[in-house]
Amino acid sequence: MIFLVAIVLLTAGYLDIRPSIYLPYASECMCKKGADPDKAYGFIYSLKYPNDPCLKCFVRCSSTSIGYFNSFGEPQDEVILRYAPEVPQQVLDTCRNQTKNELDLCEKLFKYSRCFISYFL
Repeated sequence: MIFLVAIVLLTAGYLDIRPSIYLPYASECMCKKGADPDKAYGFIYSLKYPNDPCLKCFVRCSSTSIGYFNSFGEPQDEVILRYAPEVPQQVLDTCRNQTKNELDLCEKLFKYSRCFISYFL
């Protein structure tokens, strides 16, 4: 029973700290990308992924600022796993493969993020 509780707490760990990871970059990226604050905060707090071009670029800006991706849109697994060590490498590989042919970096990072967060849902 204690082991099961530990697994549940680990899985919820990233979701618990997610806002504190994104918030330092929220204002700057909202302003730079013209993102609607309601949509940006919905993404941060409620895991909402509406089909909105400015939000997609907000996700790119914030995810790159955090270090999840380099400036070429390549996922930085070591950074991602530092914040979410409970996520199996297979999830990162799957998300990378699903987005590898996407040329628009806003679209690519948005889709990768949505793929990644589906692990927790």
